[in-house]
Amino acid sequence: MMRTSIKHIVLALVMCLAVTACTHNHGEINGWFGTWAIDNITNTTSEGATFTYFMQFQANVVCLRYTDTLHNGGESYGQWDETTTGDGKTTMEITFNGNYDVTILPKTAVYTVTVHSGKHATLTTTDSEGNPFTIHLTKL
Repeated sequence: MMRTSIKHIVLALVMCLAVTACTHNHGEINGWFGTWAIDNITNTTSEGATFTYFMQFQANVVCLRYTDTLHNGGESYGQWDETTTGDGKTTMEITFNGNYDVTILPKTAVYTVTVHSGKHATLTTTDSEGNPFTIHLTKL
């Protein structure tokens, strides 16, 4: 009877730890935490349909990565910062530094967040020639 009680106590402690465990590093970061698939980028020349691109957000670090059908890939790391103005306009500045291997996005850009609802987001900016540049994301 004593063994059953100890097992129940240990099981209850493990369940309490699991329920209170942190799943978001440094807390929730406005819904950006985690991996987002890049569904579409307008006004860009991509390397072809065999590549899949992702953006990953954690704290103030962003990782842009790709993989192909043979599971080859690359990644670029940078910093990001989100700002909301008094009129409710949200912008995100993304700056890649160091190894900039995945070059489908500008190395530095300020994006306007036009959609950010649950599992979908849209970021827009202008490229170096003044053309609109839009990224459509889906949260994985």
